[in-house]
Amino acid sequence: MMIRALVLGLVALMALILGVLVLKKSKHRHDAKYWFFLVCLCLAVWSAGLEVFSLADKEVTLDTASRWFYVASAVFCPALAIFTTKSFLPSTKSTKSFICASSILITIFSLYIILVPEFIINTSEIVTPVDFSRIPIHAVNYVIFATFFSVFFLISMCFGYIAWRKSDPVRRKQVAIYMIGLLICSIPGFVVDLFLPALGDYRYIWIGPIATIIFLFAIMYSIVRYRLMDVKMAVARSVSYMLLLIALAVVYVISAYVISILVFQRSLTVDSHVNLMNMILAMILAVMYQPVKKIFDKFTDRVFYYGEYDADTFTREISKILTYTADLQLLTRRVGNYIATSLAAESGVLYSRKRNIWSSGSATNICCRGRRSQDYGLLL
Repeated sequence: MMIRALVLGLVALMALILGVLVLKKSKHRHDAKYWFFLVCLCLAVWSAGLEVFSLADKEVTLDTASRWFYVASAVFCPALAIFTTKSFLPSTKSTKSFICASSILITIFSLYIILVPEFIINTSEIVTPVDFSRIPIHAVNYVIFATFFSVFFLISMCFGYIAWRKSDPVRRKQVAIYMIGLLICSIPGFVVDLFLPALGDYRYIWIGPIATIIFLFAIMYSIVRYRLMDVKMAVARSVSYMLLLIALAVVYVISAYVISILVFQRSLTVDSHVNLMNMILAMILAVMYQPVKKIFDKFTDRVFYYGEYDADTFTREISKILTYTADLQLLTRRVGNYIATSLAAESGVLYSRKRNIWSSGSATNICCRGRRSQDYGLLL
């Protein structure tokens, strides 16, 4: 139970972080980023609503939580279709009409879910303790919701396929990663969040939000590697912190289990047990934070920034060479070699006007020769 709540909370947090980053950091003037933020907000509300629903033991809580996640689900697919349209398809009269019609449908259907008494969950027939394998539902309303959700999901996939066929190579990679992530996470989502609830089985609805982690990381990868939106640096670092957060959460859960079962089971009272365990876990996580953060920073740099260089490191190493090398020919050879290596240049020329010295070559063979030149420069 604790692990499920922790994972769903992490999913909601990841979605909100990604949505806010794109909304605040993107410099694009078009409003695709606002629809993307709405998609992420729906994922966060969906995750939180499902967790509250799974823990509920009263009719009012069940009804409120079910409206949360059903509204979030109903808004998610149309918002996703609109985001796909604005991001990957040209702006035409037909796409503008689709966006307008979808916006109206989102508003009407959301109000319908909120205002209709017992929209899907028939809370008046639920008895406590709640048996989540036999939740009574209103079949007609559920068919309406499932149809609405499925139609807009298929529209999103269709628009993605059209964009993939008509785009340039870079944009095709963006669309491909985006659609593959969406398709993979939708498979368990349709099974446990659409088909099983139609039979009244709500025991596994929490799996759907967890599967969206694949979709979120696919979008992050597409943003950072293929510049889906101009928030590369912010998203790359956010991936590192999200992985760090997940790793520390896993360490916390495992450590809590081990300490509570193997160490404090019989020697402490409940209050002292909890307080001492939390203190120990806090010290463990504090010690592990920086080493684990460095691991994920290196991992994200290797995945998202291969072939690129860090400007701070580059400047620092050049400064070291300039500080500790006095001979000008040796200096040009070392500087040229480091620059060619760091920038992955096939060849380069480094020359000095006053000493008539220049160096040229590749990353593995930089040579220096005398030559008359008119000013300083570097050619790669």
